[in-house]
Amino acid sequence: MKRVVSAPTMIKMAGLLIFAYFMLTCTLFVSADTPFNFTSDSASQFGELAATDIFIGKGVTGPYLLTWNGIVPGSETVMRNSAQREPANDYRIDEATGEIFFTTPLGTNEIVRVDYLYTPGQSTVNASSKSNPITLNLLSKLQGNLVLNAVLQPSDMGGAGSAATSPNPLDFSLSAKSQLSQGSTIQSALYLDTRGGNLLQRSGLSLDQSNKTSIGSFNLHFARGGANFTPNFPTSIASGSQVMEGTANFNPLFGIKAAASFAQTNQLTDTGVGNKQTTLHENLTGSYKTGTQISLMNTETYVDPADSSKLSEMENSLHLSQRLGSASNLDFVLDCVNQRQGETSSQSNNSTLSFTTQPSKIIKLSGSWLNSFNAPNGSNDTKLNLIADPSKQMNVSVSTEDSIQGASSFHNRRAQVNYKPLKNVSLTGGVQDQTNSGTENLSENLGASITPSRTLQLSGNLQIGNVNSNSQAQLKFTPLQSFTLTGGVQDQSSSGVKDLSANMSAFVAPSRYLQVSGGVQVRKSNWGFVTSSSQQDSYNLQLALQLPRHEFRLTSGIQTNPSAPNGVFTLQSKQNLGIQSTIGPLNLTGNYAYSQNNLQAGWLRQMEVQLGWRLAPNTSLSSAYRLNQTFSGGITTINNYTLNFTRSLGSTFNLSLGGGMTDTIQPGDSSLDRAYQANAQLAYKF
Repeated sequence: MKRVVSAPTMIKMAGLLIFAYFMLTCTLFVSADTPFNFTSDSASQFGELAATDIFIGKGVTGPYLLTWNGIVPGSETVMRNSAQREPANDYRIDEATGEIFFTTPLGTNEIVRVDYLYTPGQSTVNASSKSNPITLNLLSKLQGNLVLNAVLQPSDMGGAGSAATSPNPLDFSLSAKSQLSQGSTIQSALYLDTRGGNLLQRSGLSLDQSNKTSIGSFNLHFARGGANFTPNFPTSIASGSQVMEGTANFNPLFGIKAAASFAQTNQLTDTGVGNKQTTLHENLTGSYKTGTQISLMNTETYVDPADSSKLSEMENSLHLSQRLGSASNLDFVLDCVNQRQGETSSQSNNSTLSFTTQPSKIIKLSGSWLNSFNAPNGSNDTKLNLIADPSKQMNVSVSTEDSIQGASSFHNRRAQVNYKPLKNVSLTGGVQDQTNSGTENLSENLGASITPSRTLQLSGNLQIGNVNSNSQAQLKFTPLQSFTLTGGVQDQSSSGVKDLSANMSAFVAPSRYLQVSGGVQVRKSNWGFVTSSSQQDSYNLQLALQLPRHEFRLTSGIQTNPSAPNGVFTLQSKQNLGIQSTIGPLNLTGNYAYSQNNLQAGWLRQMEVQLGWRLAPNTSLSSAYRLNQTFSGGITTINNYTLNFTRSLGSTFNLSLGGGMTDTIQPGDSSLDRAYQANAQLAYKF
């Protein structure tokens, strides 16, 4: 039955539109993306003006957009949750674009204030953020609906450099959905803005229609976005393009599926139509009984650029899968691609034959053959893999790979055996032969792991190649639960140059209150009493002392040329001392570290002392002092003092008050650079 909209209903709809427009043009909606901006009339001696932006976090690090771009470099002051932040460490700002990024995500409950200077006549106003949209459901029935969306884009603020095209431009979105029948649906959406200019270039349109029948489905899609289309609503319409698509899926017979699609994309410009691309795709799949599947595919692509250099490409593919019995499968794929651009054409054909089979429970076999023809060259690749498990104690794998491409050839043959004759004995061995265009590289490896008792474990590995070899042995001895000894030796040879090193480390815990560990790694250069900056021995010693009831804990350590697990070491000396004590409501922690470069005149000294006092079960007071001194041609000293008070207000809120002072002394500068900070925070506990 056709529905007629009466005159009173149309008058009501028009009244709603006029009311929405009036409200939007008179109200500024501020979201988390929109900063509050306050501009001061006071100017500096250079003619700059001061501005302040306040915005709320979005759960990301950035970017957050300031009101002005082209701000005065270094003029910003950033306050996050009432605490001043430092550039590079806490945030990064792009003065040219007016964007600010934080090193940690800014939560949705965090507030940031940015004070900065901008230069009238040089700085410009950034595009304002989107406001909250208004949605009106004009019509809602079972067969469909009609929805109006409107969003206000606040105009540029007045001032030098601003160039607003129109005050308070308003964007509209009108979307509709209707169900024509049980299996047919049509949807449409129209996007308009009121910023002036060519309406066709600033608008967007989308149409979708879908049909479902007993044998398949059909879908049509049209979308057009003008060259200057900048939507303020979530939409899939691309700016400066026109897209037409159609898809169809059929199931005419049992076991057979057919699909076809059409897609055409036109690039739109201010002067007319740009590049155009058309794609046609057909696909047919079928199955015979349970062991045969076949798929045919054809794809044609045509590109018609504005410079008339037409490009066409056609791809045909055939995929056949055949199950040979219950343990074997065969796959064949043929792919042909023909491409033509102007008077130039190219062709490529790829065919692949692969199989997998498991003739018995202990043997698995797989292989593939690939032939590729790309004029004027071609290639052939053959792979074969065999895995055998003759017993629970043995596993064997063999593989071979051959590749021929033009005048180049490559082959790789590999065999590996894993054997575990006893529960505490494991042996591995293998051989690999690689040949690349006449250059051969043969390598062999042998490894063993033996655990004669629960307290002793031995392992070794040997690998020999054409020009290099590597052998190593490791030992781990744990005679007591409180004592562990590890050691090893490694010998590497490459082109006649040997690199020999040995290591030994130990861990001792004579009582539950004392732990001692240390180690040494000796390198070949010092074995012959030859000093070298690139071959130095490494030493380390660590000690931990703890009194009963955890009232006092002391840690200390010394390191010389510390070495990383990958063998890379740094030429420096390190000493560290740490203390922690808890007596009743008092908690004292302290750390001291000193490191010195063994090749250059440089050192680093760090010290930290922190005292905490629990005044009540829900109230605590803490104070800390931190010292950081570095020497590199001069001494840089940084002293930091902080004091914090924390109190729980019931089970819902936490109150935190704090402050601090930082003193910085630069090399060659007797003046003191002092900075203060204070913070107050009321947190809600969920």
